Amino acid sequence: MTRRRKILLLSACGLIAVVALCFFSLREKEPSYNGRTLSEWLRDYHAKATSLVPDGEEIPDEESAAAVSAIGTNAIPILVKWLKEPALKRERSLDSAAWKIPNERLRDIATDVLWKSSIRRKHYLAGTGFIILGTNAINALPDLANQFNTSDDFYVTLIAAQALSSMGDKGLSVLIAAVRAPDMSKRRAAIACVGDVGAAGHLGTNTSAAVTALIDAAKSEDRSLRWVVIVALGQLGEAAKPATPLLYAAQSDPDLGIREQATRALRIINPAGQGTATNSAR
Repeated sequence: MTRRRKILLLSACGLIAVVALCFFSLREKEPSYNGRTLSEWLRDYHAKATSLVPDGEEIPDEESAAAVSAIGTNAIPILVKWLKEPALKRERSLDSAAWKIPNERLRDIATDVLWKSSIRRKHYLAGTGFIILGTNAINALPDLANQFNTSDDFYVTLIAAQALSSMGDKGLSVLIAAVRAPDMSKRRAAIACVGDVGAAGHLGTNTSAAVTALIDAAKSEDRSLRWVVIVALGQLGEAAKPATPLLYAAQSDPDLGIREQATRALRIINPAGQGTATNSAR
């Protein structure tokens, strides 16, 4: 082998080594547990939960959840990083179209397909990680509140809202304040999450503030927002009794969906059976 060929071969090997070094140094470093990375455990959680779905309700995978909990606060920096990654314009356009599909089953299929894109997958995994960690991820609250309040990406807003709803009183305070936000998409996300927390019976000391905020939001002229509010009030159950007059009035709303939801909410809030304005007048 000539001297020149040796030099070229050594140069090529050196270049390959530099490229490999750069590749591995720039790779996303994730915390791990039992030899598996955080994203692997979160993907497992999603796959196992959605493979055992009766009537649309996901079943949490205890093994994966325990692994993420074991990783603990070491997961926070990478979860925040994933949530902050901006989605492609094409992904956001498809998201917007998917959320407008009226059929719930078809909408779920469409959003599941979108989840398979790399950025959206990271957003979803980040939200799942925060929900599993719950109050143990409280140090991420400022970042989550900032993402919720400033992001113009509805999907990220919703993921951040769901994460905040799992963080106890402080997270709920952010959402209750957002029930009165000027941005309609943030209001809807906050109201839906407050309702979910209420349905689980975890509003605690925030119950009164939540009911008051929802009653105020129900005065909106936006019918779709009023519908979301009435659903949330029903989820709160008997704690939403101060909203009873409002719900009776909503039974005369021009919108059929609002009338139906108001009747359902009253039946939950007043288990004695006073589900109609006629009954209440007796």
